[in-house]
Amino acid sequence: MTNLRYRFLVLAAILLLIGRVNAQSVPVQNLVTNPGFEEGASPWQLDNWMKNEVSAERDDKNPHSGHWSMKVQLIKVLNSPMVMYNFPRLAIRPKSAIQVKFWARGVSNGANLTVMVRKEIEPRNTYLRTEMNLTDEWQEHTYTIQLPEDARPDATSLRFVLNQTGVFWIDDISVIELPAMDNGPVPTVNAIRNPSFEVGTDGWTATFRKREFGTQSQESGNGAPAPDDARLETETASNAPDGRRFLTFKIDKGCRNVLTSAYFPARYGHPGKLRFSLRADSVHTFDAGIGGGINSATSIQTQTVKTTAGWKKYSLPFTLKPAQDGVYFVIFKMNEPGRYNIDAVSFVEDDQTGTLPDPPAAAIQSLPNGPIANLFGQKDHASFKLVIAGVQPNISKTYQVAVVNYLEQKIATYPVKVSLNNDGYGEKIFDVPVKTFGAFRIEARPANNPELLAEQIYSVLPPLPSPADRPDSYFGGHVDFTPYNLEIARKGGFRWIRMWPPLAATWIAAEPKPGVWNFQTADVKRAAQQGFQISGIFGTTPDFKADLDPKSSIGNRWSHSYPPNNINEWKEYIARCYTAFYPYVKTWEIWNEPDGGYLQVKPELKKVDVYTRLLKAARQVLDSIGKPVTLMGPAVAAINASLGWEVLQAGGGKDMDAFSFHFYSLAAGGDNPDDAFVLPLLQKFRTYKNKSGEPMPLWHTEGGMYLQGSRSWLATYRIPASSPANKPSGAAAMVRAALFFKAMGVKRYFDFELYTSAAGREINSDLTAGFIEATGIPGPGIAAHAAMVALTEDATPAGFEDLKTGSAQLKVAHFKKDKGILNVYWSNLPLSLKQVVRLKPGDRVLDMMGNPVAPEVALIGAFPLYVISSGKN
Repeated sequence: MTNLRYRFLVLAAILLLIGRVNAQSVPVQNLVTNPGFEEGASPWQLDNWMKNEVSAERDDKNPHSGHWSMKVQLIKVLNSPMVMYNFPRLAIRPKSAIQVKFWARGVSNGANLTVMVRKEIEPRNTYLRTEMNLTDEWQEHTYTIQLPEDARPDATSLRFVLNQTGVFWIDDISVIELPAMDNGPVPTVNAIRNPSFEVGTDGWTATFRKREFGTQSQESGNGAPAPDDARLETETASNAPDGRRFLTFKIDKGCRNVLTSAYFPARYGHPGKLRFSLRADSVHTFDAGIGGGINSATSIQTQTVKTTAGWKKYSLPFTLKPAQDGVYFVIFKMNEPGRYNIDAVSFVEDDQTGTLPDPPAAAIQSLPNGPIANLFGQKDHASFKLVIAGVQPNISKTYQVAVVNYLEQKIATYPVKVSLNNDGYGEKIFDVPVKTFGAFRIEARPANNPELLAEQIYSVLPPLPSPADRPDSYFGGHVDFTPYNLEIARKGGFRWIRMWPPLAATWIAAEPKPGVWNFQTADVKRAAQQGFQISGIFGTTPDFKADLDPKSSIGNRWSHSYPPNNINEWKEYIARCYTAFYPYVKTWEIWNEPDGGYLQVKPELKKVDVYTRLLKAARQVLDSIGKPVTLMGPAVAAINASLGWEVLQAGGGKDMDAFSFHFYSLAAGGDNPDDAFVLPLLQKFRTYKNKSGEPMPLWHTEGGMYLQGSRSWLATYRIPASSPANKPSGAAAMVRAALFFKAMGVKRYFDFELYTSAAGREINSDLTAGFIEATGIPGPGIAAHAAMVALTEDATPAGFEDLKTGSAQLKVAHFKKDKGILNVYWSNLPLSLKQVVRLKPGDRVLDMMGNPVAPEVALIGAFPLYVISSGKN
């Protein structure tokens, strides 16, 4: 057997070298003209379609090279926070692989820079989207992508984007076509993590999905709702195709599953075979393949094959396409119910002989009697199990285990000795600390070796009252109604749930055929019985009742639906839907984000007229029923959307009990959210009256951190970065945004999104990354949210301040409590707390996770600090 240390050294060398291309193999032509702005600004263009106060000008101060760089600045937000600087008509070739490279700088702890390569005609496909933190120093950034066959040189652009006030400089930009194949070293081991499942399900995650609609196309894009038993498991068997274990999972009737591996390094352009063994309870059709990229930039190749009742070895040919960071994932798509078993997964290039050996596998597993999602309390005993497989048999090996907090500080380290049996398999239970609140990452390494072998996440949360004890709470989120997800929501302090998704209340789901009504209420009932308050959405129209635009290429589905032909049929839907979900749901919105693509209207119609008609009709129906209800709208995607103001100016307020809006904080830095932009909007909303003649109550029904969350907290899964925010900074941004709106008197706040299951989610979509890892285990976001709820749920809003302190921007959210005052401080630059706050004896200072901090060393920064005082500061 190959020596363990040698195997890991070989693998490390592969990881360092993988993805390198031989620049001499093809002529290199920069597809970007005027890449250093030495010849003026043309053909670069400033795109300020939101009509903000911006500037774009050449700058001769401190260019990266030459005499000039380009300086782009978003000075003041007048509408929605966005400005783009782009190179149009990028002369790419369809199906080619390209490398995007540039130098950029900005202001440390300032605005983040988003970079995109995208199609500029419908559908506006994004081929690359990534974000980065900028510093005062120039930094080089490099990305590789594979373009699809419909990519067009006359309609593809390279874009640099600011989503908050700030500035960036760019210089020496290049886009080159890559060679046909990666000429790095040939792999010598199977790079797929835990390919034979010898250490359980580590390195594998899945999205299980219940069907709400009649067609699979309607369901795409959502990982919720999931079945209650969505989970991956392993079984031990002497006849397993490889080793002693194999993966097993069940797909219920009316459900589907997408199973993915962790990302692994591989060479593009070389023909190879995806190999695996699979059996099922009967003959099923499924897709298997390999993908790269993340979110909208994902590229997946699959083949359709059939299962057998016995174990069958599959060998499917693929030639990998270039992918971001040179990493890929295995994917299995199962759309038919049944029991599936999988084992021995590998990717082997054709010019290699035999089967690549599997490197040793390691995992840190939760114990069967542990809490759901590894959410502990301070009085709990917390233990995990280190599992090792594939090393030298009949020996004992010592591993170094470390526990790291959200500040990346090691709070505990100790050796764990594992005894290995005849098969080179062993396991050892060890304890972890629970004295402090927060989220923690456990790391395991070989003794005297820095190679990271395995990771796990757990959290220690403050005890919170049940949702039933807090019916009027401020805090809500988008949560699946499975027992697993509801337990995370309960312990994390989410008292309200917005049904988007699950989409069971949408008209498309409720009436799949004319006159056939099917309201799925069981999951909603379960959540309501646990004390959660639920907000539903009236919206969408089935094809057979929609006022479709026959000239449009946009189909009618839940994510972009037309209004009904007949307003009376809309009224029937409202009455049936409200009655079906009563008494579990008493709060409703009309449509979701109608200012965007979710509401489609014919060209000759005005969207404001269509929306106010739907709103008025719903109000009439609900008033005639005479049961308790809160009716809101227009649930606009952008807080300053023109449709929102048009609805209010058209008198829509008289049909609403509250005004609902969405606001996503696109920044992770300490200066978000942009209160200078938001504060006057909140004040203006309140000049309008609701149905009762009161100043308009405001509900934030979707938002928080940006949809694509934050970087993974698990290095072993190799998930490419889609955001500059790491898990702790994402948690901080969520807390800041929620407390800002609470301090300003917003009635409710729903974070997006919290969907997960015990199986996690497919690896290439990180919509829940702000709160929950791909593994289905919560990270710092849930721990920070629980602390925020424990400290501020019963606090009364008392306003918000934005103060200049030296070169730092200090933000303070003020609250009143029964026995004193609570102020929450954060800043875009580090400040000593004692420098800006005069503390008194008895004042308490707590960190973002709710732990005591010594006042003399407390720092204000991106991570909020709670200061609880018995008197006025």
